[in-house]
Amino acid sequence: MDFTKLKSNYYFLDDKAYTEDDLLVYNVTAYQLHGKVTELELRKYFSQFGDVLKVYLQRDKYATGTAEPPIGVVHFAHPLAAARALQRFSHELQKKRFFVNACESWEQPEAYRGGVDFNARIAALNLNGDLIDFYTTMRTNILQLNDECLETICLYLPLRDQIRFSRVCRRFRDIFKHICKCTSKVFNMNQLIGMTLWDIREFFEMAGANIEELFGAVPYNYQDRIDFISELSPRVRRVDLNCNNVESASLLRFLERFHAVTYVELHNFSLNDNSLLALRKLPNLRALILDQSFELTGKNLCKLYQLHELSLFGCENLQTSHFIDICKCLFNLRSLDIRHCKMLTSRAYSEMVRNCRQLEQLKISCEKEVNYDCVAQLHA
Repeated sequence: MDFTKLKSNYYFLDDKAYTEDDLLVYNVTAYQLHGKVTELELRKYFSQFGDVLKVYLQRDKYATGTAEPPIGVVHFAHPLAAARALQRFSHELQKKRFFVNACESWEQPEAYRGGVDFNARIAALNLNGDLIDFYTTMRTNILQLNDECLETICLYLPLRDQIRFSRVCRRFRDIFKHICKCTSKVFNMNQLIGMTLWDIREFFEMAGANIEELFGAVPYNYQDRIDFISELSPRVRRVDLNCNNVESASLLRFLERFHAVTYVELHNFSLNDNSLLALRKLPNLRALILDQSFELTGKNLCKLYQLHELSLFGCENLQTSHFIDICKCLFNLRSLDIRHCKMLTSRAYSEMVRNCRQLEQLKISCEKEVNYDCVAQLHA
């Protein structure tokens, strides 16, 4: 991961830092540490900001080699100390610059112990000019309602509020989990728009095991930190995604953990030949639908030999030589879409007829200089 592009996941208020979920920041992470930095050196450095409770080093889970620098995690005793560390623009250790960001919301000490006092925020409400005190003994206690009533109330809430409802107590969490089991196994990723990373993580922790199909837009603002979705959704078999503004490395890291997936459809995303190799990690992949991947020449597609369906609509740089390799290696191919693949020659189509003996559905568009007579010889 390029940590220089990592967005801040906190804001400041009254000299304290808060996560995007309004939790006080006590714990921070140090990225791109250089040299053989030790935990003792980190503790000494961060002690200048305030009392340090705990310091440890961990390997970056996105690291591709053993030489990648570790990540430092620092737990402060007071949020003011954490805020001071985050307010400093430049950090340096062993004469090398490094970056500091807040730990995620679920890694803060107040995450699951009611750090945000919502009751205090709505202790009084002015409605029609009358001041209503929520702390009077006459108010209704929501916990006195049975589970069926609470479930009905929860269903009236938007998904984001349902997730926050589930954080109130164990009973509410169990109610939301029950709702997840009874709702559709098809999930629209567009519902994640406006959610924080913690909201997204909690939803998939509770609902991921029941989801079998994902479609919609990838949340690009968290694209480099949502790989947990695939880890928490082991039963997903179909993925149909709009990948606008999503980087190739982030999307492929996201996809390659869906070990049960059989169908992948990608829109507004241009795969290149090397990126395709990541899809070899999907042993059950049977259908690959790509839309206008202009960088694709088809070089490594022949290595996805298990495919039954392949769509290369608008892949204008698909080369005849690589297409012939595809036809020879994908012997189970039953559906093929090569419309607007303008680089294919007459030889490409004759080799397709010769090798694609199982082909049942073919979509093509006609170019002036190509002879398509051989297509009529396809086996019925």
